[in-house]
Amino acid sequence: MKTRILVMAISLAALAGCESSTNDPISEDMFMSDPVTATPLNESATSPTFGAGVEAIEEDPYDQTIEGGADGLTERLPDTCKLENYQQYRGLTATDVSAAGLSVPHRVVAITDIVTQEYNPMRVNFYTDGNGRITQISCG
Repeated sequence: MKTRILVMAISLAALAGCESSTNDPISEDMFMSDPVTATPLNESATSPTFGAGVEAIEEDPYDQTIEGGADGLTERLPDTCKLENYQQYRGLTATDVSAAGLSVPHRVVAITDIVTQEYNPMRVNFYTDGNGRITQISCG
């Protein structure tokens, strides 16, 4: 026990004599620059207003005019990816969909998969059941 304490004391004394050699690139001078000046906004600029009977119309990134979209969000439209073209895949497996060589954006989602929630109205989603068979097809 005494030997262990003695070894620790000698080690600490040796470390205390070491010179600190940090080359920290961050210094206080980096934060002591000229103050930033802001330019006031043009107070004469006004935001567009709409009449009582006019709705805002937005353009989505897929070149579709969407009426009534709120705050730049893309409204979910029912059949933007032409679902009727993909109904023949219902009941098939994910391998069959992959082998079909679809040229449109698509994804196959199993019941245990984690799915991102970005909305692409042109993408075809194929949802599988526990047996790996396509049970649901949707746009988005």
